[in-house]
Amino acid sequence: MLQSLGWAALGTGFTFLMTALGAAMVFFFAGEPRPHFQKTLLGFAAGVMTAASVWSLLLPAIDRAAEGALPDWLPAAGGMLLGVVFLSALDALLPHLRRDRTWQDASWRQTTLLMTAITLHNVPEGMAVGLAFALAGESLLLVDHNGYAAECLKQLTLPTGHALTADELLAELLAALTQNDLPMLQGLESRLTTLEQGVLADDTDKFIHKMSAIRRELNRENRFYAQLGDFAETMQEDAAELLGHRAQRRVGYFARRVGTLRSETQMLREYATQISGEYQAQVDILQNRVMKLLTIVTTIFLPLSLIVGWYGMNFDMPELSWEYGYPVIIVVAVAVVVLLVRYFRRKKWL
Repeated sequence: MLQSLGWAALGTGFTFLMTALGAAMVFFFAGEPRPHFQKTLLGFAAGVMTAASVWSLLLPAIDRAAEGALPDWLPAAGGMLLGVVFLSALDALLPHLRRDRTWQDASWRQTTLLMTAITLHNVPEGMAVGLAFALAGESLLLVDHNGYAAECLKQLTLPTGHALTADELLAELLAALTQNDLPMLQGLESRLTTLEQGVLADDTDKFIHKMSAIRRELNRENRFYAQLGDFAETMQEDAAELLGHRAQRRVGYFARRVGTLRSETQMLREYATQISGEYQAQVDILQNRVMKLLTIVTTIFLPLSLIVGWYGMNFDMPELSWEYGYPVIIVVAVAVVVLLVRYFRRKKWL
């Protein structure tokens, strides 16, 4: 209670300080400002007050009225009309201090009129500040950059006949943030299983692109669950001060669920690393097969290269003048190839 009153006093004091700073502008003028400058300042003040009235009062009032049975514009329009009638009545009942009359001609003293005007001006501001701090304990402020929180709020199944407090709404929203994540992780696991089956079947078309996409999703989810886990731990540490009994139980359930989802995500990351290792092993095996084939081919043709090099020397060899020298060399080369192929087949290298 005292803390709420302190914050309300602080907000009211800040408003008073801004009013005093705005009024202090008169000390910057040596004489009476020019008429055009006065009109500019009055127009600027009117624009600021109109914008503040629309964005800070009328639009929130319309949003709150949308929860009721009446049309959302009707309560805001009725309240605005009552305010106009109230100020019109005050304008008719209270005396005015015009520029063409001295303060002695007025029925009230100038100081009294000034204090009355400031008081009437600050009544709506005080009502707005008081209402804001009165609703602060029963309101939940969400910063939603991409509309995800709004979608989660639409999916909430709120209990009938029971108005949720701010802490209960927060607990329900936290539960809704992860209620569809387990099927999503199961879908990622199915995609990883399909990739693994493709690796084992030598069907690795676009494997790197598919695996990179899955690992990016897993890394993003892991960071998301890490942040949710830290938030849940902070909420549990201050649960006695911030949350009711029902909200504490819901936040505890949320913390356990986030821990489970994060463990599942880390397991899938390890699974993805394992599949990447299997893919690399398959690539290494394929490269080894290619190198093995090239080695066998080189081994087979190495004796033939020796024979060609031998008879390519410019020496007078007796078998060159032999009638059957050329056919014999061909038969020897074919025999060497056949013997090497049979030897490699016996060793199951071919």
